Parts: sequence; structure tokens; C-alpha cells
Amino acid sequence: MPKMTTPVKSPKEAKIPLPHELNELSTHGTTVWKRNERERIRVRQVNDGYTRLKNTLPLTENDRRLSKVDTLRLAIAYIHHLENLINEGVNHLIECQCFNYVMGECSSAENTPPPN
Repeated sequence: MPKMTTPVKSPKEAKIPLPHELNELSTHGTTVWKRNERERIRVRQVNDGYTRLKNTLPLTENDRRLSKVDTLRLAIAYIHHLENLINEGVNHLIECQCFNYVMGECSSAENTPPPN
């Protein structure tokens, strides 16, 4: 006579996932993967933007790598310089000191843009 087994009494005791549970797991994994991929694309685009900004700024031909903060500081100084050129004209070119603080070590914490 064959041996009788008892049926599983609760779903928690079952070790094999049901088909609908497999779909939920794969959907969750796909969602996480898509979210991570979107974040990688966003970070790549931000980094490309910083590279393009750095390439349009003066004083960036040296071999020293500029951080993102230094790139933004230099962009601010350059914008102020261009504003001064528009407002003061040739006199500003003669007396220009817009980039004096940038010429030093821009990455040190105490460097701040000059007041307007």
C-alpha cells in the first residue's frame, strides 16, 4: 500500500514560488534595473555638461583636473568678467583682476569669488 502524505497546510510552508510570484519578482528586478539605468544616463549627461562647460571657459588648458565645484566657480568668475567688460569696456581689460583668485589653487576651501 502506498504511503500517504499530508497536504501543505499553509502557503508559507510551500518552498516553490507560484507562477504569479515569479512574475512579480522579475518585474521588481526589471524596475530596479531600469531605475539604475536612468540614473546612470542622468549622471553621464551631467558629467558631459560639466565637460562642455569646462571646455568653453578660459584658463582651463593646464593639466590639473578641475573639480565640478571649481568649474562652477570659474564659470561664475568668467560671467562676472564678461559683465564687467560690457559695463566698463576697455578700462576693465587694463585693470582686470577677475581671475586673480582663480589663478591660485582654486580647489582650496578658503577661495571665494571676489565681491562685485
